[in-house]
Amino acid sequence: MSRFVLYLILLAPCFLLSTKADTEFSVSNHYSQATNGGIGLVQTPTARFAKDGEFGFGVSSEAPWNRLYASMQFFPWMEAVLRYTEGTYLPYNRGSSQTWKDKGIDLKFRLLEEQNAGINLALGLSDIGGTGAYSSEYIVASKRFDKIDWSIGLGWGRLGGVDHFS
Repeated sequence: MSRFVLYLILLAPCFLLSTKADTEFSVSNHYSQATNGGIGLVQTPTARFAKDGEFGFGVSSEAPWNRLYASMQFFPWMEAVLRYTEGTYLPYNRGSSQTWKDKGIDLKFRLLEEQNAGINLALGLSDIGGTGAYSSEYIVASKRFDKIDWSIGLGWGRLGGVDHFS
């Protein structure tokens, strides 16, 4: 059995679960922030956006990375994230007791909106203002069916697994 089919079988129950049993729940105002600060699921960006003008600040820690981030929804069609990452697995310089640091800027742009086109479609650029250690580019689509929100995307760089565009 291929690895992809095995992952699909293991993840299928996750897609069948509802986010909340309450019938009054409005999904449009309850998006989660990914560990790198943008709207997404764990470490994966989605094509969802916060409300226009919303500001978020957070901290995430998953060994060996610690992150501080601030996300801003400047326009209904653009999300920006400023991020500062500490990598505790590597020294800043050889012989230094200080840990490795990275700063970055992420941008995500809405290409299509679900109300008009049937799906949300977004294009994202990660770590465009940093060292490039976490750089990636992606396109992602999100679609809501009742209380289930589906996302599928294609990524390059960090989100693609290997290499980066030069």
